[in-house]
Amino acid sequence: MKQDKGIESINMSGLTWVYVDDQVYNLLFVGCAGKEVDSQLIRYQLEVIQAAFIKEFDLNPNTWKDSWQGGDATIFRTFNTTTDILMDQWEKSSKIKTSAEKIDFLGIFQQILNLFTNIVKNNFGDKIRKKIFDKIYKSFLSIKNSNKISDYECSKLIEYDGNEAWNLVKIELTEIPLFMLENFLLELTASYKEIISNFIYLYKRIIPSGTIKTQSSLSTDGVISEIFPFLMRNWSLLKRLDIEKKLLLLFFPYGK
Repeated sequence: MKQDKGIESINMSGLTWVYVDDQVYNLLFVGCAGKEVDSQLIRYQLEVIQAAFIKEFDLNPNTWKDSWQGGDATIFRTFNTTTDILMDQWEKSSKIKTSAEKIDFLGIFQQILNLFTNIVKNNFGDKIRKKIFDKIYKSFLSIKNSNKISDYECSKLIEYDGNEAWNLVKIELTEIPLFMLENFLLELTASYKEIISNFIYLYKRIIPSGTIKTQSSLSTDGVISEIFPFLMRNWSLLKRLDIEKKLLLLFFPYGK
C-alpha cells in the first residue's frame, strides 16, 4: 500500500508545525513542537503515529469513512493511550543527549552484532557461513534503506560488507536522533538473530557433511548463552541507556 508523502512544515506562533496529508485514507495528521526541534524529527514521529492509528483501528481505505457512524470522534479516544506510550518513549530517548552517551549506545550494538558474527564464524563451515553473511548483508541493506535514518547524510557511514566486523562507533552518527538509531539497531539485531536461528534450525535437520563444525552444541539456546553474559556485564550501562528491557525482550521473547 502506497501512502501519499505530501508533508508541509511551517513555523508559526513560536512553534514548528508539521502536516502529514494522507490522501489514501483522506486523513490529516498534525504535529507541533518548539522551534528548536528539527522538523524532520517531528515528521518522523508523526508518521509513526499515523501508522499506529491506522493499525490500531484496522482502517480500510475504501470503507472506513462509511463505517464511521455519525462522525463521532470520541470512538478514537482510546488512541490517547498509544500516543502517551509513544511520547513517553521519545521523552526517555531525548534525555540521552550527549555525544558520549550516543557513542556508548552505538558501542553496545556494535559489540552485540560482532558477537553474532563470531558465533557464525566459529560454528559454521565456509559454504554455510558465506550463505549466512550474504543473507545478513541483504537484510542490512533493506533495513537501512527503509529506515528514516537514511534521511541523514551521515547514515552513509553505517557500512557493512557482509564479511567481517561491524564498525558503528563513529562520532558523526551522533547527529541522528537517538530513537531513530534505536529503532534501526533493534531491527537489525532482531534480523541477525532470526537469520542465525533459521540456519541452525535448517541445518540441524539436514546437515551436509562438514558444513557445521560443532553440531552437538549448536542451538538457538546456545546463541542466547553467548549473548547473555555480555548483557549481564554491561547491565548498569544498559539501564543508564534505558535499553535493557528491550534487549531482554528481543533475546528472551517468552518472558513477555
